[in-house]
Amino acid sequence: MPTMRNVILDDLTSDECILEVIPSWTVENADQHLWLHSEKGDSIVFSNTQDEYHILADASSDGLIGRRVSASTGKRYRTSALANLWELGLIRVHDGSPREAADTETRFVWQDEYFKAFASSTNSVQRMNTRLQNSTVCIVGAGAAGSLAALMLAAAGVGGIRLVDGDRVARSNLPRQFLYPESSIGQHKAEVLRDILLAQHSPVRVEALTSYVNSQEQALSAASGTEFILLTADQPRLKIREWIGKASLALRTPYLAMASNWIGPISVPFQSPCYLCQARTYRSRYADPASFLQKLTAHPLPARAAFGPRPALVASFMTSTILHFLTGNSSQEALFESFKVSLDGYTERQAYIRYRNCPACSESTTV
Repeated sequence: MPTMRNVILDDLTSDECILEVIPSWTVENADQHLWLHSEKGDSIVFSNTQDEYHILADASSDGLIGRRVSASTGKRYRTSALANLWELGLIRVHDGSPREAADTETRFVWQDEYFKAFASSTNSVQRMNTRLQNSTVCIVGAGAAGSLAALMLAAAGVGGIRLVDGDRVARSNLPRQFLYPESSIGQHKAEVLRDILLAQHSPVRVEALTSYVNSQEQALSAASGTEFILLTADQPRLKIREWIGKASLALRTPYLAMASNWIGPISVPFQSPCYLCQARTYRSRYADPASFLQKLTAHPLPARAAFGPRPALVASFMTSTILHFLTGNSSQEALFESFKVSLDGYTERQAYIRYRNCPACSESTTV
């Protein structure tokens, strides 16, 4: 799997690929410095001793960058300077469209503007949209985070959503599962959510499976024929992660799991840590993992505090991670790290290892 950075580096250094200064930046040349100001309030400055200055100064009046040769020195631009401008969000690959007022009646016009920053010669925004439209995401668990993620995925243009949940809406769900109205109490969450998704984006294909995943066979059946699996259900405790993890490997379908507000990593079968690699990494942090797991599974899931903004935050990050993956813009960190963001903005990360001798996903494993 080529990394995003490698693909972009090829375009940044190729004279055949036209680059452009992202239109949301205003460039001001004063006192041998280039000042750039964004509509978001950010400011960046380069002096005329920096390569970035000359790259931006050489851009045409409409912000296009063609040959990677400095007009003042005749030397080729440094790759590191081009990469820095891209990583700062100042330049991107030009898609050939004229710089004119966007058609705000087009549904995805502003989302397209976002993804243009990631576009390359091999992965245009149009191709990203096609990938989304051709993808079906299986969501196991239509509770607080799962339901919100489903809505955001549908709104972003994901073509198919399969909802898997046997729960019915309860009154105690409403403070955090706020997509469900009072009038839906007693109804199956999957069916209520299906109607909500169709009302938001009518072209989306929605399947509502009003059953739980209670076995390996049910996990395989639920995920079959989809391009991505999102696991937000937490019952049966621990077993559900094993069943979905095994289904992911058997079907060669990537999955992302969320638990205790920790998100990820994305498990890409035979490329990034599988469910067993993740469990092994997790157990390595405990002095006596066997005793810990025995205590964990000996008792039912304890009552946990729930606060509506938290699952909304988690759902947003999960959805962003999935959309970047489906459009071909995922980072290596998303495949090998999990993360948690608190309500005050504090972020924690944990690294995971794909073990070469893993009995589930090693090179010698036959699935």
